[in-house]
Amino acid sequence: MAMTAQEYQSAGLQLLPSGKAWNKELGSELANLQLGFGYEFARIEQVGEQLLNEIIPTHTLYQLKEWEEFTGLPDCSVDQTASIVSRRAAICAKLRMTGSLSYRFLEQLAAERGYKIEIKAHHPHHCLRDIDYPLYPNHNWYMAYVYIKGYTSSYSTVLDNVLTPLKIGDYGDLQCLLERYKDAHINFIYIDEGMA
Repeated sequence: MAMTAQEYQSAGLQLLPSGKAWNKELGSELANLQLGFGYEFARIEQVGEQLLNEIIPTHTLYQLKEWEEFTGLPDCSVDQTASIVSRRAAICAKLRMTGSLSYRFLEQLAAERGYKIEIKAHHPHHCLRDIDYPLYPNHNWYMAYVYIKGYTSSYSTVLDNVLTPLKIGDYGDLQCLLERYKDAHINFIYIDEGMA
């Protein structure tokens, strides 16, 4: 619990020696000087308590940018408009996150952002596969298909304003997120099932 400026003034006056040269009455110049010190000490104590809260990312406010730099956030440039609460939640999620190289991890990561996706890899046929396995080309070794479900977007038309993006309702933040956490040798092909 923080002390008030008046409590600091009282403590400061009690520390002064006794005598005629040391006028400790309220309203005297010495008491007013101690009150000025009290306001500053109270402010310093309040800032110190706030800095103790900055250690925990769920309570951070002043050190939010430093926490984001430490965790490598924001993941994408489109996250710049996020609120303080969502930025704190992203920091906590990133600190608790355990990465994985599986597609299930990426699907779960997208689900936390509000996207329902399914990632499928169509590997080429070889002698150890079942005879009913489809004949996919060899370049599919390095590709995975991301099926985005339940997301509606549309392309702009000639009737739209010049400032309208080419794709309305784009999922660029999802693409940025998946590109950041995917394996380096895999290329994603995005298929928007809402536009089919």
